[in-house]
Amino acid sequence: MITIIHGDDTAASRTYLLQKKGDMPVVTYTAETVSLTSLIQEIEGGGLFETDKVIIIESLFSQKSSKTLDEILEYIGKQKNADILLWESKTLTKKVLSQIPRAEIKEFVLPKVLFQFLDALLPGNGKEAIVLFHDLLKTTPVELIFFMMIRQYRLLLWFAETSESAPIDEAVRLSPWQKKKILSMSRQYSVKKLIAIYSTLSNIDVLAKTGGLVLPLQKTIDMFLLEL
Repeated sequence: MITIIHGDDTAASRTYLLQKKGDMPVVTYTAETVSLTSLIQEIEGGGLFETDKVIIIESLFSQKSSKTLDEILEYIGKQKNADILLWESKTLTKKVLSQIPRAEIKEFVLPKVLFQFLDALLPGNGKEAIVLFHDLLKTTPVELIFFMMIRQYRLLLWFAETSESAPIDEAVRLSPWQKKKILSMSRQYSVKKLIAIYSTLSNIDVLAKTGGLVLPLQKTIDMFLLEL
């Protein structure tokens, strides 16, 4: 069976990936390491006593379009007995998914209110952010929300200092419209303020992981948002 696992909720998709492969032997490739030859050898080159295995390929669809990629996708699409899991850290379009018509599709999407909450992280906007935060808590673990807050402020800080900072992975993966929005948000903060906020969140992260928080993480985030 061929399964395509995709979506921006990478924590959930990773969990599903682990469950899907189970206890079977695994061969893992990335977009950079996979080749048509290696796939053929793994799928068709087993001996008489070869046990079943799962083949995982990460970020295959993130490769630039090429003849080699087309050949790999065509070969994968023809497999009927091999267990192949294709994992992507982003949401794929219908056009991309249609390249392997017989694949089982599993999409894991972060809730829309999470992005509304992240967009609300602006100076003087604490009350609205808190309302969205508590709405988000109904469906999303507080740890994931906090992780996304740290990511958001890391992006804001990077865009505020683009002339001085080396590229970060989160910024490189953004689409043009996302970059434009983050850049606009970053201009509502001073660089000094963003550095202070990012430092505060980093300290909270350390204390949360070491059991040093005075208040539960949810209450700590409430206090942080009130001071925006």
